[in-house]
Amino acid sequence: MTEPLRTCCSCGMKKPKHSLQRFVWKNEMVEPDPKQLLEGRGAYCCKDEQCFRLLLDKKKKWKRLFRL
Repeated sequence: MTEPLRTCCSCGMKKPKHSLQRFVWKNEMVEPDPKQLLEGRGAYCCKDEQCFRLLLDKKKKWKRLFRL
């Protein structure tokens, strides 16, 4: 069985789900979901520090990512 692909919301690269960090919108803020088990809409980002910083800098993009 092939692993599902997810798209990094910072760089747009498609990668296997396990190689990306998942984030969810919880308690009016973005929280990491290291085990990828929390409920709710998730956004995926590369584990690369540069991609993570791009995600944090794009706070306006969060509304679209989490469909708020």
